[in-house]
Amino acid sequence: MTACINGFFAIFIIYAFSGCLLIEEERPVVGKITDYAKFLNNLSYDDLNNNRISIDDNRFYRDPQNPNTMIYDRQIGVDLATADGGIEVLKRLASCALTESEVLQLEQRLAGYPDFPGKLGFAPSLGSGSALSLTEQRLVSACMIAQLNAMDKEVCISLRAKDAAGNTVVDTESGEQTEFAFYEGTFFGNIFLPASQALELYSCQGNAPNDPANYSEDREYRVGTDDPSDLFIEVQGSCSNSNACNANNGNYGHTNCSANGELYSQTISVYLRNGSHDSTCEN
Repeated sequence: MTACINGFFAIFIIYAFSGCLLIEEERPVVGKITDYAKFLNNLSYDDLNNNRISIDDNRFYRDPQNPNTMIYDRQIGVDLATADGGIEVLKRLASCALTESEVLQLEQRLAGYPDFPGKLGFAPSLGSGSALSLTEQRLVSACMIAQLNAMDKEVCISLRAKDAAGNTVVDTESGEQTEFAFYEGTFFGNIFLPASQALELYSCQGNAPNDPANYSEDREYRVGTDDPSDLFIEVQGSCSNSNACNANNGNYGHTNCSANGELYSQTISVYLRNGSHDSTCEN
């Protein structure tokens, strides 16, 4: 997926700003997207940390007249539509949690803010009245953590993933794999936590930043797999280290990654464009 995302190839445009093992629940069925999609991502750590979403957040509900429209109720609790960085969280949440046929709509719309389109469909329980499953939480979290930025620089990234059984979660095509061959790393964790708890933000590093055999100028603008990370992401070392991840899915990165004694089977890997920096994300 390239973020520019158009498919389950999502290329996201990123404004680079800047033990016990859990038994995982069954992953919700996610449809394969067949083209690229573009996003201008400028999600910062403060945006994510200060605008929390809960696993049973009652600010979201389905439009009774149109079930493909998710409504965000601005009258309940903190209004993310006007909170600093809240709009960016809503945009990313929509793209990660909702499907391509769905949109997130503000209950009382603000000028200049159209509906936020869905893309990956990782959280079908959102707005249903039921709490998100652990699988849904971790898929959406990995998707959003992968988009965190630490610098004022647009970067086009390719998102892709397979689960522990080798099933495709976020797909890509051979042309994208050729163009975006620099494996930045794999992201995982959980952002659906109360404000009293620290966000679970984790990553592991793919290619070395200055890998002479596989160079990407964009790597210097992406710091989420650097240790220490300017994005408050806890880097677990190299993804190829069995202490970090124990399942290598080739051009889809790693899964079954561990942090603080917990196993995360839901991960998203990021690949960068080869060679010189180019922020364009063409379909």
